[in-house]
Amino acid sequence: MFTMPYNNVILTLLVICWLCSMGNSASIASKIPIQSHITGGYKNSLTKKNDISKLDCSQFNNDYDVLQQFPFPVLLNPIRHLYNQSTATMDENNIFVKKIYIHEEEVVPLSVFCLSKLDTLSIVMTPFENDIVPDALLNLKLLSSFWIYNSSILKIPEQLGTLNNLATLIFDNCSLTHFPNLSKLENLWIIERCTDVILCSSDNIIVMILMSFNF
Repeated sequence: MFTMPYNNVILTLLVICWLCSMGNSASIASKIPIQSHITGGYKNSLTKKNDISKLDCSQFNNDYDVLQQFPFPVLLNPIRHLYNQSTATMDENNIFVKKIYIHEEEVVPLSVFCLSKLDTLSIVMTPFENDIVPDALLNLKLLSSFWIYNSSILKIPEQLGTLNNLATLIFDNCSLTHFPNLSKLENLWIIERCTDVILCSSDNIIVMILMSFNF
């Protein structure tokens, strides 16, 4: 049996995951009229302090309102993916935000968890308040991809495993020391932990590998 070096296996799987994600983005983008523009940057954002007790999604009439309240500018419906700027991609009818990419901002705004139809949440070099992913994450019932790069995380909701649509979970270069039980997420197929990579294809493998890393 041919055995591929461990590092090559990891690299190959991550590349495949990235290509699949890009393919999905291209499919959605092709249906969206070219209408890229900047939104957000509201300096007096009500959610800038990220106080979970103050999160009131009823104050927003739609997803555009949510983006407008972000304390930093967001490029809406970019023609191509930009890796050095925060962006948002709407659904094919331009009603709901489907993808959010937050890049090198002061803090992840709590109001992002009011985007109830969100499919993909990517956080790059942007901290959560107190380095804690809030329980409000559970508002994102349709979330299928959750990516965090170079962003300190000390805690994540134990109920993460109840997001049944979650299929891709990648944490790269973070500070997480405890991982929730994800054994019920049947669709989850790749996890990248802070500094160690965990690959899984079934519930049993998830449990076995998490135990081997003493999560």
